[in-house]
Amino acid sequence: MFTSLLSLFSPLISTVLERVLPEDKQKVKEIEAAINLELIKNSAVLEKGATQIILAEAKSEHWLTANWRPLLMLVIISIIAWNYLIAALLNVVALLLYGQTFPLQIDLPQEMWTLLTIGTTGYVAGRSFEKVAENININRNQKN
Repeated sequence: MFTSLLSLFSPLISTVLERVLPEDKQKVKEIEAAINLELIKNSAVLEKGATQIILAEAKSEHWLTANWRPLLMLVIISIIAWNYLIAALLNVVALLLYGQTFPLQIDLPQEMWTLLTIGTTGYVAGRSFEKVAENININRNQKN
């Protein structure tokens, strides 16, 4: 998730540096490399923090707090299923029966795909973090 943010911010950083230091192309490259290196180093910390937030929400005693992410993912998946399975099949049937299709699909904004990507990444990272923590605890218990 944060590596995609890095690719998003890199051109912005380059543009700003080129405006601030238009004559010194080598210095711009050095600063860009240093910034990107720091962002990469800190992305692991950011990923871990995001994972901890997701885990805390999932373990919450409040139903809505614990389930809002899964509910959002289900809504997005339902829209995708409608667009690419149900609406498509209904249009095939309509084409066969009536000789025409109908505008059944819902426009999907790019932000929805981004939410789906971030949500999926969060769940995968969260599950990975849980598995690693479980393995560490199992190994500690076996040593004792």
